[in-house]
Amino acid sequence: MKKLFTLAAAVLASMAMSADVIFSYTLTAAGEEGATYDAVGGTAKCLKPMGSGGSNEITIGTQTFYKFNSSSAWDFTLADAATFAEGDVVSITAACGTSAKSGKGVTLNGIALTGDFPASEANTLVYTVQAGDAIDGQTTIQVKRIDSDIKFGTISVERENVAPSTDPVESAEISGEAACMVGGSLELTCNAPKATSYQWSMNGAEIEGATAKKYTFAPAAAGEYSFTCAASNEYNLSPVVAAAHVVSVVDPADACGLLIKAVLNGGTSATMSGVIGGTFDTNLGSGKYKLDKGKYIGIQLAAGTFMAGDEVTITMSTAGQNYPCLFADKDRNNLLFLATETSDTLEYVITLPAEATGLTTLYLSRDGDDATYKWNPTVSSISVSRSCEASSNADIAKVTVNGFEVEESAGNKFEYTLSANYAEPTVSIALTLAHPKAHIKYDLSNPYEMTTPSAGTTSGQAFIIVAEDGTEKTYTVLVTKSATLSNNWFLSELSIDGYTLDPAFTPENNSYTITKPYGAANPEESAIHATTQDPNATIDHITINPTNILIMVVAEDGVAQNGYLIEIEEAAAKKDLLEATFSNGVHGYIAEGNINVPYLEGEEEPTFVSARFWNADGEPTAEMVEGNLVVTGIDAQQASYTITYVPLTPMETSYDEITFSEVPSYIYSVYGFDAGKGVKFSKDVEEASNHRISEGKNNGESPIKKTAASNAAIEIGLSQEHANFVAIESNGNSGDAGFIKLQLSEDIPTGINNAQEAVKTVKVIRNGQLFIEKNGVLYNAQGARL
Repeated sequence: MKKLFTLAAAVLASMAMSADVIFSYTLTAAGEEGATYDAVGGTAKCLKPMGSGGSNEITIGTQTFYKFNSSSAWDFTLADAATFAEGDVVSITAACGTSAKSGKGVTLNGIALTGDFPASEANTLVYTVQAGDAIDGQTTIQVKRIDSDIKFGTISVERENVAPSTDPVESAEISGEAACMVGGSLELTCNAPKATSYQWSMNGAEIEGATAKKYTFAPAAAGEYSFTCAASNEYNLSPVVAAAHVVSVVDPADACGLLIKAVLNGGTSATMSGVIGGTFDTNLGSGKYKLDKGKYIGIQLAAGTFMAGDEVTITMSTAGQNYPCLFADKDRNNLLFLATETSDTLEYVITLPAEATGLTTLYLSRDGDDATYKWNPTVSSISVSRSCEASSNADIAKVTVNGFEVEESAGNKFEYTLSANYAEPTVSIALTLAHPKAHIKYDLSNPYEMTTPSAGTTSGQAFIIVAEDGTEKTYTVLVTKSATLSNNWFLSELSIDGYTLDPAFTPENNSYTITKPYGAANPEESAIHATTQDPNATIDHITINPTNILIMVVAEDGVAQNGYLIEIEEAAAKKDLLEATFSNGVHGYIAEGNINVPYLEGEEEPTFVSARFWNADGEPTAEMVEGNLVVTGIDAQQASYTITYVPLTPMETSYDEITFSEVPSYIYSVYGFDAGKGVKFSKDVEEASNHRISEGKNNGESPIKKTAASNAAIEIGLSQEHANFVAIESNGNSGDAGFIKLQLSEDIPTGINNAQEAVKTVKVIRNGQLFIEKNGVLYNAQGARL
């Protein structure tokens, strides 16, 4: 008996170590799209065919391997809806062609399978299925390429052949999230090696129909839920029960902290986070972040709704007029928030109003070109947070009496005076609370209708504001009916769109000046904003004359009156000199009424040729008058520039390298204009770490154009027959290029006098001046025929 037992044990050991092929398929052709083929243990389906013929296939021994195209893919499915399981060994036999490759391969349900591929040899890549990975529990393995060189031949899957009664399921555990929201869902997985059957229980009761490895839990109510999983195979005498896995379910209405956050990855996608989380919705173009006209960015909660008091934070970069607009839908039908002022910050925080309660989606958008809705920043993220503590904010943001806003006085009091002529029986008091979850105690109506006091008396109404956490504050609104009519004619506010009053407005000062651009029309009445200090005073009329604006204010008593006079001055016509060009092809350096003009020492001083202007009004003129350049605008006003000729000594021939340092190197060209600073000029020398001649770009008029990429050198051919004037110039309007060093090199085949274009134009320097010779006709550097 002892010998027989030993033999039986050996047989069982042998069985435990053997394995069965549960699936196998070898390609015999590239496959036809959508076709299904028989395989050992299941089927093979060609989703997208392989490449074949020529370099697309390779034969090694008796087996041919076919190349994956960029979209090629195969599905390999087990028969009878069987599933792959932990411990299964997947083998892929592939090749890479005539050259050796490494680190390339295929993906199995997205799992990368890589290895080395010797030249013209097949290699087998092996993967062992892990618990809970992308293959475990699936009926199908999908194979795709990693790189364009891989050629595929055979897939096979082996499973360990266990001996009866020796390998039952011994343990099980549950994995998955431990928290969830009502209305959301989470997936739990029973990890039990070798299990073939499962039964889930919740709070001690079996869940009907929950007999798969995975269970999706979608809670309908808040609370704690305890799950167990009974796992077994045919060799178990009883199920192996996993330890309890507890899931805490929270009602979204009770969630707090960061509810949802979308960090934009590009125009069409975002990384979502938050205790509730959700989805991202946008019609921005791919890779775009900017909210142009008709575009939107939306976030939707995965469970629950937004509530009044939630804070929306937008992170953005500014661009133009930044008016954050928050809507309840993508069609912009329900405006929840509209900023009244632009924001120059990179973060905008919005408190949701009461109208937002119950919404699941919020949208950022803009509508049309009207300034009210014109918002076009580049958005990087949008998030919504909810305070984890009840707000103690019981403040009043605004009080209006009969529609007129009343300022708060000492002791939480708001005082308002009615006209002696006021005849209505009631006064309307409206409160705007600072926090949307605060309320007015005793259910007082809002607006509240208070009985009008009699002439010369004051009536008051107390309002108790209750914060979300129960904090209370008492405010009193006092309304006095005057016994006499007011003689107050002062304005409390005066402004004109697009203009600045000089001096700044004060109620007591009734004389101002504005300056309009040359040729502009006077402001229209709709652009003038005036508010009286006394709400019973009136703006009698606004008169816009050719040289001034008169605003006449009449006090309540109809007797006291006065006017505010705004003088209108017209700015001089713009005639900012951008560039002055001279006969030797240079552009003078314009600064503080002077133009420095360089020329080669020993030659004649160059003469003025032409001028250009920056955004001038009309067409200014420029001419030399008694040695000065005089610019005349279309308003006949003039500006005079002194011409200073600067002789430049030709450098001696040397092949030594010249490095620009702290010694100023003059650049004779304007490079820009700023409305506040006027004309800008090229800088002399950069910081020590980047010495260079600034503004090295060509201005577009010189005969030979040379530019260089960053940290690159350029070569300019010079003639040996003439003196050379090499100008490093700005392009006139923009550009910040420059040179760090200058060096003469040995003779090169062509010089500047031989440079030619397609039109057979020859460019030469004669006596230090640049000329263009075209078809035998001579032109100067500006293209004027000589």
